[in-house]
Amino acid sequence: MRGLLVVSYLLVVVGVGCALRSATSGLAEGSDVIHLNAAERARVGIVVAHPQFARLPHEIKGVGHVLNSLETSDVMRERPAFVPLLEHLSKGEWFLARADLTAYPNVTTAQQIAVVALGSETVRTDAEILGPTENGKETLLLLKTNSLPANSPIGAFIASGDDDHEGVLVPERTILQEGPKLVAFVQIAERTFKKVTVDLDHATATGWFVTNGLSAQDRVVIEGAPGLLAMTRR
Repeated sequence: MRGLLVVSYLLVVVGVGCALRSATSGLAEGSDVIHLNAAERARVGIVVAHPQFARLPHEIKGVGHVLNSLETSDVMRERPAFVPLLEHLSKGEWFLARADLTAYPNVTTAQQIAVVALGSETVRTDAEILGPTENGKETLLLLKTNSLPANSPIGAFIASGDDDHEGVLVPERTILQEGPKLVAFVQIAERTFKKVTVDLDHATATGWFVTNGLSAQDRVVIEGAPGLLAMTRR
């Protein structure tokens, strides 16, 4: 009888241990890899996607926007010298933009400015400097393209291929703080996820430009990452 009781006790302990391991979602001891069953994945609400590859400058120095038709008309009235541009502007082939370039106090019309669409930083074009705006606080730019429509928010910087580096664009909710580190989660199998450390370069309008730790080939968790991080802390 005593032997049966001991066996029963051991079975109960083993069963409790298995239940606890199941409750911690199969986190391998000493590992940043999490294995989830279907119910756990649904409860956490995980959504994964490939991040967008980008080649960006180390830092966007100024921000502004593409002028709409009303703002363009005002500029044309104030600057008669710009009348030769009117045909292209009226046809929507070219656009004017304003940008705060106070980070470049000695910028001249001889320098090339590069412009990216904030929130879609892979959309990039060069711009010509036309001079200061009427209030003198911003710089007027000419975009000889229609890839950036009116009212688009833009980031501007002095064009230099040497300053560019590669990375990926991810939504803000993808990146989490864990102590002194910044982390994200990558799907490595259907129900298996790995925590990775990442390096951020700068914020974008919709999230972060990540230069280390993630690639465009990764399946990155863009929804549900906080739930996964909580599981690693159990």
